[in-house]
Amino acid sequence: MKAYFSEYRGARALAIDTGSITLLFLPDNGGRLISLIDRRGREWMASETGETYRGLTLDSVYIDADVCGMDDMFPTIDPETAPVKGGVRNGVLYNDHGEVARSAYGIARPDNDQLDMHFTSSRLLYRFSKNVTATEDGGALIHYEIENLSAEPFPCLFAAHCMLAHAPGGEVILPFAEGEPVEMCFDEDGEYGVRGDVLPLTREMLIARETEDKPAGNAYKFYFRNKTKTGSIRYRVGDYELALEYDAEKLPYVGIWMNNGKFKDHPCVTPEPCSLPFDKVTEAGKRGLEAVIPPHGSFEFDLKLSVEAVGTR
Repeated sequence: MKAYFSEYRGARALAIDTGSITLLFLPDNGGRLISLIDRRGREWMASETGETYRGLTLDSVYIDADVCGMDDMFPTIDPETAPVKGGVRNGVLYNDHGEVARSAYGIARPDNDQLDMHFTSSRLLYRFSKNVTATEDGGALIHYEIENLSAEPFPCLFAAHCMLAHAPGGEVILPFAEGEPVEMCFDEDGEYGVRGDVLPLTREMLIARETEDKPAGNAYKFYFRNKTKTGSIRYRVGDYELALEYDAEKLPYVGIWMNNGKFKDHPCVTPEPCSLPFDKVTEAGKRGLEAVIPPHGSFEFDLKLSVEAVGTR
């Protein structure tokens, strides 16, 4: 295993090679996982084209930047004003797709065969850290720690916005059975319904569709209404799977965004394990759900990524 500085379309990158997969992170662009290539040379992350990578800033429009790779969305997905009354965060904006995805890490380096990234927010008073190491089976373990630097509770959500390369027939495999209730966030073609509709899961909803030589396919997003009991999401393409494993007690909810081309004519398959569902702290709150980092407390969890042949788990 080795960790080293690299580059991606003109942007500074941090790389880690586990012997089975090579991962690239963009420390100046939210620490985004921009590339994951397996030993066969397959790229598993969704990517855009162009000589120069287009990143986000606090003031830029999300869809004008490159929409690819895995963002760490914190403290929100959809924008809203901090859901507090009074105090140090009163009136402060929770940016679209979160502040972290729009910020540069103050400390980001390879260190003793691992990657360290740390970002401190002066706007919302938290410290966001992640450390990446290789696992014995050739996977990559990302350890996250989010520290509340204030003496006030910090209502927030974390979601791993894992945009994977679209492959017709590729299937998201989850620890939920068909018929499990899901709630629609949006459906561009109205195929399954409108925001707020609750319907039973079908396998078809988890399979990437053929898009070649056809009009852009539908894009839709839904959340599972129930918590997951197992922190395991797999994306199967042919004889291989990308596995995303995590602590289901820390990230108990799962969202799925299937973009078959309607959004930006740039298809991707995006599972989102998260601490709260429905894209906003306030939307989750309407259903009696909340996630709060206590005063001077912290929230820690791990995500593991690996690629394996089907049937070897």
